[in-house]
Amino acid sequence: MTAVNTDVQWLQCVRCDERFSIGEFKFGCPTCFQEGREGPLDFQVNLEAGVPKDFQAAWEAGPQHNIWRYGDLLPAADAPLSLDEGGTPLTYMDALSEELGLNVYVKNETMNPTWSFKDRHAAVNITLARQLGYTKVVASSTGNAGQAVAAYAALAGLRALIIGYPTSSELLRRVMQIHGASVVTMPKPEIGGMMRQLVEDHGWLPVGSSDPNPLASPYGVTGYKTIGYEIASSLGASPDAVLVPTGGGDSIYGIWRGMNDLHDMGLIDRLPRMVGCQTEATHPLLHALSHNHTEIEVQPEPDSLATSIIEGRCGVHALRSLYASGGTATAVTEDELRQAIRRMASRGFFFESASTATIASLVRLHEEGYFKPGETVVCVITGSGVKWPDAINQLVPAAPHLEQPSIAALADVMEL
Repeated sequence: MTAVNTDVQWLQCVRCDERFSIGEFKFGCPTCFQEGREGPLDFQVNLEAGVPKDFQAAWEAGPQHNIWRYGDLLPAADAPLSLDEGGTPLTYMDALSEELGLNVYVKNETMNPTWSFKDRHAAVNITLARQLGYTKVVASSTGNAGQAVAAYAALAGLRALIIGYPTSSELLRRVMQIHGASVVTMPKPEIGGMMRQLVEDHGWLPVGSSDPNPLASPYGVTGYKTIGYEIASSLGASPDAVLVPTGGGDSIYGIWRGMNDLHDMGLIDRLPRMVGCQTEATHPLLHALSHNHTEIEVQPEPDSLATSIIEGRCGVHALRSLYASGGTATAVTEDELRQAIRRMASRGFFFESASTATIASLVRLHEEGYFKPGETVVCVITGSGVKWPDAINQLVPAAPHLEQPSIAALADVMEL
């Protein structure tokens, strides 16, 4: 496809800056692809005219459901799909704030229709898939993305195929099938080749990450911009730092891009530091930062409680958001994850293990003196803990059964 300079909306390569008109891009930037490298495409909007009228109204109204309220800064869509995603709570954590001497908030994405942040991604991706004329979409997923794709594909009347691997959530694979998706599992190294054959030979559209590994979809990441819009709108300003559980990197990059949109329009006067939260099991972002690398080196992917962010390869766009924001990355331990899960559960929240990497990272960074006293910090919580029964089983034993109930029998298993 020929590169063009458009007036209103376009795609721009994160690596080489070449611009392209809105259309089908299954392998990222065509120029980078031809030259043997991977270039994620970034959706851009011309904001020289200032704040679009409808966006201004959405900004002033504050966070509400349906991310297409921000449609001026999303890919143009004739019939946008929505399950009333977005408008999730930004909750002030009183006890944690007092303990750390910070203003700590959690952006609770578990309140989306399929209980994760991936609904924002799927709403845009599946809308564009249908608009481009596709009837079949395919994605690889540990769980959250697959459920969201299955739900929004059902809404759109499209066929969906979700390819997982054995460590992904069995519960979520069954939920995907209830939505009508076809679901299979296979060894992770085989997934990319299978998807490529489906795309090139059988007419499927990939609707996964914007990072070409080996396939890409440049539009879903724009849905994550709305998390940034909502955080700043709720606070009335940019926070000092935003902590994001990071696997492939679309979410942290999308939130960073959303904050940049607001800054470009003059709606916030500064930008936050972005923090990519990963685990000691695999942490390509921290490895790259620690070695001043501008590229990501692939790391092994061992088992972890934080299944949905165990990605040995993270997108270069995520790394660039850390450098551009003056942010950092973390690699928390399994014990720190467990402590964070219990810390949040003691306050009434049960978040997925990967999400609590932000809480564990918050505590770790505070101990290391990363934050200034009184700073405002937002921890993005991406998914619900109830989606991952295997992780729950690792945290607590089965409840005891009293075959012959009595006070004495109860006293044997708990303090009265």
